[in-house]
Amino acid sequence: MTIKKKLLLAVGLIVIVLSGTFTATSYFTQRRQLMEALDQKLRVAVELARANVPADYHDHITGRDSVTAEEFARIVDRNNHLCLQLGLQYLWSCMEVGDGVVFTSATSPGKDVRKNDQAAFFELHKDPRSFDTVFATMQPVFSSFRNQWGRGRMLLSPDRNRAGSKYCFGVSVSSDEIDAALGKTLRQSLGLGAAFFVIGMLLALQVAKRLDKTVNEIGVALNDLAAENGRELAAADLRSSREVLNYFAGLRHVEKHAGKSVIRHEDIFELHRILAGGVMDQGEAGHYRSIAVRVGRHVPPAAGDVSGLMFELLEWWNRKSGELSPVLSSAILHYRFEHVHPFADGNGRTGRALALWELYRRGFDTHHIFSVDEYYWEDRPGYYAALDAVRVAGEDLSGWLEYCAEGLRQTLERVWMRVRALNVKSSGRLVLRPKQEQLLKLLRDHGTMEPAEIWAALEISKQGAMDLLRPLLDAGLVAKIGSKKSGRYTLCPP
Repeated sequence: MTIKKKLLLAVGLIVIVLSGTFTATSYFTQRRQLMEALDQKLRVAVELARANVPADYHDHITGRDSVTAEEFARIVDRNNHLCLQLGLQYLWSCMEVGDGVVFTSATSPGKDVRKNDQAAFFELHKDPRSFDTVFATMQPVFSSFRNQWGRGRMLLSPDRNRAGSKYCFGVSVSSDEIDAALGKTLRQSLGLGAAFFVIGMLLALQVAKRLDKTVNEIGVALNDLAAENGRELAAADLRSSREVLNYFAGLRHVEKHAGKSVIRHEDIFELHRILAGGVMDQGEAGHYRSIAVRVGRHVPPAAGDVSGLMFELLEWWNRKSGELSPVLSSAILHYRFEHVHPFADGNGRTGRALALWELYRRGFDTHHIFSVDEYYWEDRPGYYAALDAVRVAGEDLSGWLEYCAEGLRQTLERVWMRVRALNVKSSGRLVLRPKQEQLLKLLRDHGTMEPAEIWAALEISKQGAMDLLRPLLDAGLVAKIGSKKSGRYTLCPP
């Protein structure tokens, strides 16, 4: 066997192993992430289920007559609405009575309490053994199930009433959605693995063919490949670079979902994952905090209260905020989010992004050139002082609303000045592309930038950078300073 064939066989075996490893790793990583997101959804749902009944509800349950039919129907109706809102299968609570387990709350299979097809109050559960583990350990228990109610994943969260009797809240979701997502993930992983294999074999074939030529040519090819794959970011501070990338990704996410009519917990988690991923000092991105935090003089609510408070905030945002001007509703949303401080880190970025999201949802469009963040960042002490003043004033939001309205006014004035400058200096209309918006923000933040810094930051070629700059130069928005060889680019004064 020739050296060329031996090399091709060896590289082929390596590519097969690597592509298989890549496929498996990709699939199981995404599967783990999907299951973690699903379990987080169940945790939130079970806390919301607790809020659907009075705090001392189970303390008074001693028999079939402990709860009236009307009160039980109201609880079932609230559970039905919560299931529909969060995409759940069932919500219920059960209590250990003697050797059996009875229902103390339930969900209608058709999510319509008028059909009266839900489990009755104090009705015996048909499978009391399914509660053995949770009542024995008195710890939350996650499990996957397949029974007469379908297939899915379930969380049981136990507690005791004043008399010491054991009860638990349960929540389940259908596995159809997660199975479809896992199937899609598997297909994507297999596709990527196959593509990796094909590309690897093509590269191996090319390398093998080059063996017919000189050893020097092989060395050149390897050097080129190393140079191509060894490229590093120009920024020295990788965390700062990640924060900038997260910020732009967050803006794009808000713009993409500006038309979303109902915002759910999962939407907040996803936005936080985008903004805070890889840059958190504590906690986990996309998950409500489980620790106590302090922000200056402000001590946010306890971690156990976060889910309920966020549920109330989302209820207000989705149902009541439209009664106010978007300027006011975005400011109120911003403050209430920061007051709850639902995440261990990254709350400021997320709160400001939510305020911008509310403006976009309500059609309050600032042309997406500059966000209000510029106003906040120019005077960080003033921003925190305005938040703190609300608490000092006994939650009077008047000063905060004035502060946020002034920020919007200044932002819109700056946009208008840019538009006026554009109309004067440009003979035609310029519609900014997303990369050009990003470029203007980079120049605003850095003051001046060299050409190489621009195409490195935007991850584009030299020619691509010039294609972006040329219309901005012609419009008088950007100017080049310095010599031809050592020139830099900066924003033109308005």
